[in-house]
Amino acid sequence: MRTVAFYITDLGYGHASRQIAVIQEIMHCTDWRVVVCANYGAGLLIQALKKEIFKGRVIVRTNGVNDIGFISQKEGMDVDVHATLETVERFVESLNAWVKAEKEWCVNEGIDIIVSDIVPWAFRVAKELTVPSVGISNFDWHSMYKNIFPEGLAKKRVLKAIEECHKTATITFQLPFSLPLETFNQIQQAPLLSRTPNWEKVFSIREKIDLGRTIAYFSIGKSFSSTVEEALLQQLHHFLNQTEKIELILSKSMQEKSGLGIAIPKEEPEPQNYLAAADLAIIKAGYSTVAEAITAKVPMVVIYRPDVVEDTVIAREVENLGIGRIIPYHKNGFDLTQVDLKAIRKLRKNFGSLPERYTGNGAQYLARQLQQWL
Repeated sequence: MRTVAFYITDLGYGHASRQIAVIQEIMHCTDWRVVVCANYGAGLLIQALKKEIFKGRVIVRTNGVNDIGFISQKEGMDVDVHATLETVERFVESLNAWVKAEKEWCVNEGIDIIVSDIVPWAFRVAKELTVPSVGISNFDWHSMYKNIFPEGLAKKRVLKAIEECHKTATITFQLPFSLPLETFNQIQQAPLLSRTPNWEKVFSIREKIDLGRTIAYFSIGKSFSSTVEEALLQQLHHFLNQTEKIELILSKSMQEKSGLGIAIPKEEPEPQNYLAAADLAIIKAGYSTVAEAITAKVPMVVIYRPDVVEDTVIAREVENLGIGRIIPYHKNGFDLTQVDLKAIRKLRKNFGSLPERYTGNGAQYLARQLQQWL
């Protein structure tokens, strides 16, 4: 029996979410054992994969830290560039110790292949163990940091360390909505990777909602401070008072704070079913939520940060595909009054003419590719 290690970045839940789809497909078509190294997304992984964990085929391991990602400013959702650079530089200085610890763990677990989304140092671990390494992502930290860090020795050291790790990857599968991934040697395009809805559960959710209203799924991720969240909730109240009848679907915490709409249960392992139940989605420019909206054919309003290159790439592609409208986020927030709900709902027809890459099954494709490498 083969054992696969997944290393998942500590940035939000989206990377864990999309790798759940790959792991579930591996469970379906192989007898492999999977160990997932994750920290921030560990709870989501445990909830979504609890049957496989109970059977002993999946282990979710928290190893403290995989990478730094972005550190947000205390107020707002903008990146604190200097704090991020200082923290990443400190991590890179201690990188040898991290690699040594992970190598020892991989040897003890009998790891046959390493999959990274998209932890740079995991590729170096695989190289030193002489096992294959596979990257799966739509962005990489070299590209992200290159665009925001100020010039200087610290930036050069960080980018050099990441690039050296990327060069050791056996192959990297480039998802849609992608940055160029310039520092990888071998790149292959992959179809859209997303969890698919359970349509029986979707219809059950819709049955509980007043279908005389427009159902709007609202999700802004974890990038907002409490101050911005409070201002946003006030804006939501104003927006709902000014527009047609809307029933919101939103997170449990936001529903409790606002008193609006229908809450997604706090421990819900498959929130994509709630998204699929909506007529439209108002979401932050994150790959996984956008991909889940595409899979469910839900037109969207995408809120993006102009200074974050991944946000901009995703937002512009959504607009180019004709499946959504985009709103920039600035220090004073964003303006939901720009949203024409009737016009956005009409965009649903455009899902029928999407390029093949956006309609394929990325989980099945990637599971087959991993089998070839073993």
